[in-house]
Amino acid sequence: MDFFDTADGFNYRPFKHWCFLAEIVDVGTFLRLRLEVKDRAGQISPLCFYTDDRGEEVPASRLRRGYTVAVLYAKKHGFLDMSVGIRHEEPKFLKVKQTSSEPALPLTPGLDLHNRTEGAARAQRSRRKVRLYR
Repeated sequence: MDFFDTADGFNYRPFKHWCFLAEIVDVGTFLRLRLEVKDRAGQISPLCFYTDDRGEEVPASRLRRGYTVAVLYAKKHGFLDMSVGIRHEEPKFLKVKQTSSEPALPLTPGLDLHNRTEGAARAQRSRRKVRLYR
């Protein structure tokens, strides 16, 4: 629990935020949904669904080769078959999009790629507006 903090010892919250982005390479189901995903470095890893619905909450139309999966707060897990991947337990922390994983950042107009966040870009645009009226 290196990235989680607690005030009472029972409720944990992340104090750093991260997102795992990968491209779907293969889709399999045996008792639960299991995706083989390829990250930006080219490493292929399993993404196994340990949700209450065993992955059925993701529409079958979104489970296609080449689609990008985004998992918030993903953690590495060692499975019984000796493979290492991601054990996904929280449905609200997963999104699947019909896009390539390249580039990793959204290309929206006015986005400052050096700050890497839309909020920072928005703040920078508002500062520019203030400077124009001075």
